[in-house]
Amino acid sequence: MKQKKKSHKIVAVALAALVLIFLGYNLIWGVRVYKTYSQFVPGMEEIHFLQTYAIQDEDGYTYNVKVPSYLSYTGNLGVQPPIGGDCALIIWPGITSETTYGLFLSDQDGHTHAIKLDKNRMLAADESEYAKEVYEYNIDKVNDLFARADQMWSIE
Repeated sequence: MKQKKKSHKIVAVALAALVLIFLGYNLIWGVRVYKTYSQFVPGMEEIHFLQTYAIQDEDGYTYNVKVPSYLSYTGNLGVQPPIGGDCALIIWPGITSETTYGLFLSDQDGHTHAIKLDKNRMLAADESEYAKEVYEYNIDKVNDLFARADQMWSIE
C-alpha cells in the first residue's frame, strides 16, 4: 500500500511540474508576442479578434499586422499598394531571432516572384540570379515600400 501511495505522489508531482512548465511557457509567449506586436497596431482596424489588423492610407496603400496564433511566434507586417499593384512587402518582426523581410515582385512579363531579404534588407544569399534581376528591376518600388513601412511602424 505504501508503494502505491508513493507512486501516486510521484505522478502528482510530475503532472504539477508539467502544468507549471506549460503555464510558464504561455506566460513567456504572451509577454513576448504582446511586447513585439502591440506597438504596431494602434490606429488600425481589428479584422479578426486579437489576430489581424489593417488600415489604408490616403494613397490607397494597405498596411496589415498579423499577430502570431496561439503559442506560435510567426506573425508579420505587410505593406501593399492599391488594388492592381504588382508588389508587396512582408516583415517578420524578430521575437526569437532577427527581423527578416520578404517581397512579392513582378518581373517584366508580369509574373510574380517571392524574394527573401536578410536582416539588412539586402537580397538573401541563397536567392537566384534571376531574383536579383527582378529585385533590381523593381528597386524604386522596393524603396517606396520600405519607406512607407518605416513611416508607419519605425522598424529600422
